[in-house]
Amino acid sequence: MKMMMGLQRNSLVRWFALLSIVGLACFLALVVVLHGLRPDDDPLSHTVSEYALGAYGVLMTLGFVVLGLGSVALVLALAVCHAGKRPAGLVLLVCWSLGVLVLSVYHTDKSGIPVSPGGFIHSFVALIALLSLVFSALFYTLYFRRHAQWQAFARPSLLLTLIMFVTLIVFLASPLAYKGITERVLLGVDSVWLIGLARHLFSISTRGLPAGGTKR
Repeated sequence: MKMMMGLQRNSLVRWFALLSIVGLACFLALVVVLHGLRPDDDPLSHTVSEYALGAYGVLMTLGFVVLGLGSVALVLALAVCHAGKRPAGLVLLVCWSLGVLVLSVYHTDKSGIPVSPGGFIHSFVALIALLSLVFSALFYTLYFRRHAQWQAFARPSLLLTLIMFVTLIVFLASPLAYKGITERVLLGVDSVWLIGLARHLFSISTRGLPAGGTKR
């Protein structure tokens, strides 16, 4: 019975991790496609959120949806993997996931126009989501370093987390003329960490190891 429950848990982790990778990859693909469809938006100064305004805006909205759902799938994979544990990193990852889904409902404002209520909600939620993700990465990195099954991802996670902190600060401090490019770098690094985490979850569940890990 215990062995069967372990197999079922690993199977759930594997499927949730795979769904997460697909969702995150679709988000990145949609953003890349929108760069070609919307050459009017200068990527140097315009954030990716502005793709939701005007022509092909539905693709950016879809992008936020698949990013949010992919992140939710990652949360579920981690929840099953940790067998009931609820570390701070998981709670923060939930905040990130829900925040991204909110961004698909409330769109940003065009640069240079007064901030609308919806635009304010978008900006505020985006800030909370980005902060939640980087601190989630920090808490999980500390967790990874203490568990044998996570050692392969612990060092890359630490490096990516440091880069996430730096790029977030640069994005927040950058002038409007460079908000677009700094945001793209930040989202790129964030996506690499999320996909890396999902891939490692998929890997350890495929090997049939107890995904929660054992302490060193």
